[in-house]
Amino acid sequence: MLLANVIFPAFASVYILELNFWKVSLLAFTIEVSTVYFFLTNIDWRDVASVVLIANLISTIVGFFLMHLLPHGIEASPNGMPQYAPIARTYALAGFPVACLLSILIETVTAKLLISDFRLIVLLKAFTLANLASYLLILATVFLFAPHRVL
Repeated sequence: MLLANVIFPAFASVYILELNFWKVSLLAFTIEVSTVYFFLTNIDWRDVASVVLIANLISTIVGFFLMHLLPHGIEASPNGMPQYAPIARTYALAGFPVACLLSILIETVTAKLLISDFRLIVLLKAFTLANLASYLLILATVFLFAPHRVL
């Protein structure tokens, strides 16, 4: 779950790593697996974890290519180095719901392709709740604990 790479430019990842983001990613993954498993209880939890992992990997790859379409608020400073414009925080905040919505759609479709036994609406509910929970965790972590220089 490399969500920091989807929402933030690559040079900001150094600051995101200061947050021990792998711990947050692991917690977000656990939340997603638990939430999806709640809806798909007749499947072994390891299979659910595999589906969630594959769906998140595909979502991350697609998101990596789509992130360049979002406005970023980065501008050149007088010394030629990139810096965040005052609007960058607004763009980052706006990017979270866009990334969440795309994750929900991509992960639901991926799960449907991997486990066709379930109706699409059940998978959509499961991945909607799972992604809302994990994105809220990531949003809170980044905006409450990130150094001010990130955004």
